[in-house]
Amino acid sequence: MFIFLHNIKGTLKSKDGTPVSGAWLQLHGTGTNSKSYNVKVNDGAFSLRLPDSYYTIDGYWDEESQAQIQLFYTFQVTGGKPVPDRLALIVPDNNVMGTVKRYDGVSVDGVYLNIHSENAGRHNFGYNTKVNNGSFALFLADGNYVVDGYLDPEMQKKIQVHYPFQVVKGKSRSNPLKVIVSKEHIVEALYREGHH
Repeated sequence: MFIFLHNIKGTLKSKDGTPVSGAWLQLHGTGTNSKSYNVKVNDGAFSLRLPDSYYTIDGYWDEESQAQIQLFYTFQVTGGKPVPDRLALIVPDNNVMGTVKRYDGVSVDGVYLNIHSENAGRHNFGYNTKVNNGSFALFLADGNYVVDGYLDPEMQKKIQVHYPFQVVKGKSRSNPLKVIVSKEHIVEALYREGHH
């Protein structure tokens, strides 16, 4: 019988030291091991077994807020041990802020905005962030992104948006982002579902 002990241990905390709970950490191998992994974070701690390779932690899914949080942290496993020897992940401050409004100026509220990465190695990796009173905020590493749209809970429809933007030196080029949902996209969502 083989017992495989976890060789990777780490913590996930906010900047004030509060442990993150109810989250699923997402990472993938970038060297000889190209598999993807999801690991549960409980009371700010996680552990798993990984073979020797290079790895990137993409982010985590927060069960409470239902948001996808980006981290972008790299490390190596060599001789069965991580470098650095203990992963101490800190949730970064939000650096991308924006607003979402309909074509008629009404703020969009209570939806999860979908954003995907267009960066090499992370192409189509998705992020979700909650829109409250027409505003949203999240952390994104430098690179190219596209706001795809959101699921409208009242209409139970996916509202398509195509809003490309860049994050350069830790800030979005347009700050804040101003996402406007066209009338055509709302009508198109209704038409697709047969509500015309």
